[in-house]
Amino acid sequence: MMPGTRPPDSPHRAVPSANMHPRPTPTPARTHAAHAFCILIAAATAACTPAQRTDPTTPHAAATPTTRSLPDLRAAAQSPSASTSDLVALGERLMNGDGDGLGFDEAGAAVWFTKAADRNDPRAQTRLADLLMSGRGVVIDRPRALALYRLAADAGDLEAMFSLGIALSEGRGTPGGVKNMPEAVRRWTTAASSGYAPAQFQMGLCRQNGMDGTPPDHTAAFAWFQRAATQGHVASEANVGRAYLKAEGVPKDAQQAYMWSWLALENGAALAKRTCDAAARELSESQIADAKHAAAEFTPHPERAKCP
Repeated sequence: MMPGTRPPDSPHRAVPSANMHPRPTPTPARTHAAHAFCILIAAATAACTPAQRTDPTTPHAAATPTTRSLPDLRAAAQSPSASTSDLVALGERLMNGDGDGLGFDEAGAAVWFTKAADRNDPRAQTRLADLLMSGRGVVIDRPRALALYRLAADAGDLEAMFSLGIALSEGRGTPGGVKNMPEAVRRWTTAASSGYAPAQFQMGLCRQNGMDGTPPDHTAAFAWFQRAATQGHVASEANVGRAYLKAEGVPKDAQQAYMWSWLALENGAALAKRTCDAAARELSESQIADAKHAAAEFTPHPERAKCP
């Protein structure tokens, strides 16, 4: 099977073909990790993946780009007529730093997120919960973080659904530290079905490993990994490659395995090299060249307007 194709009976989206569009230069959203809590948990659960979280898998990888200077953002946020978006914008700038070399001020970010969260803004509630869950810039308060995630998730915030699921699956912030996998899976499923790549990745892990007590289902796992990989989710790219090599949930295809693993490797998933090397032993030089070409031409296709 040539790169960029899929089995006719596959339940997944078609893999972009090699003649689509040139692959763009990686953006800060692919290289900046601002969600340490989820980095820790995903790395612990993704035993067969490179556990990449410095890519679009990171729920809060980067704020919406803005050309406004930090003084302008402060002035807007401090104005008596400041909008909620002004408060969140300043908080995100302080949380993520600035390309001009300004340092992080997560304590300051928490102040502005709190102001916006008090206005029931889901984005601010989620960002504040991130800080409270990990103790970045604030004193750790996981029960409060969990409550904030739940408020934002109930308001429809996909990032909050994902993070709430992570917390529940680990018993972080729950009474007595009791895990709640049924609700975690329900939250991940909602976010994943709505197109949120990190949740799709998490559901892939869940189905692959039977994390919720159900038998492992490699076909369902592959479906979730491929949806996330098609969006540019690096860890899922590696998992799709591995699935093609091992024939886990999909017919074996060494060329597809090489293409997806090479793509993941190019995006920083070092452990994907194992799959590349194994697949290469089953391919001719021309097949490897075709797979590399398909990877170079790959363009992520977000399922929703604002994919992290």
